[in-house]
Amino acid sequence: MPAKVSTLEAATHWGSPSPYTLARHTTGSSRLAVLFPGQAYPVDAPLLYYAGRAAFESGCDVLGIEYGYVTNRKSLEAQDFAALVSEVFAGIAGVLADPYSSIVFIAKSLGTAVASEIATLSSTPVDNHVFLTPVRRTIPFLQGAVRALVIVGDRDPLFGREDVGQLAPFSNVRTHVEQGADHSLYVEGDHMKSLQVLRDATGLCAQFCAAMNGEK
Repeated sequence: MPAKVSTLEAATHWGSPSPYTLARHTTGSSRLAVLFPGQAYPVDAPLLYYAGRAAFESGCDVLGIEYGYVTNRKSLEAQDFAALVSEVFAGIAGVLADPYSSIVFIAKSLGTAVASEIATLSSTPVDNHVFLTPVRRTIPFLQGAVRALVIVGDRDPLFGREDVGQLAPFSNVRTHVEQGADHSLYVEGDHMKSLQVLRDATGLCAQFCAAMNGEK
């Protein structure tokens, strides 16, 4: 599918502005996917790269974020989280204000915490969420989300069986658990199984994005 790709500069707490990459359909789209990286897991790493491709092929424009501390080669301290949320919120505000009828946040690990905070702050409704290996603090947000997909490994120390169990009663959340996969959805010692997990996650993202606005 043809795309018009542009780079947006977002002011950061850490110095030099961060580049956000926006891929738009040349024929236009009424849907937007925003990719939120993990703490050390950028949008061009496998899970987010293919999730973004799946979202684009499902008809969404796709906005990929780079955090300011990454751009400036700084470390992220716990006390910097609010500043990180603030800079990303400001960086994507203009795109969120475009007349999209439906928006999905696709996030990995730390990005799930950032995405949940921004969805809460945003005056533009964000009703769809794909959380790849979420962090535990996002559970209350997921329970109240309109529509969410959670993909996690059963060997993820940051989101265990009890955490998955807290989402089980909620029909708005579909939770998919990959056997043997860790916090990167990697199966240690088995690259072929790891590739199958990546394929599964990408397929689930594609289905989720295609179903936005009632599309099948």
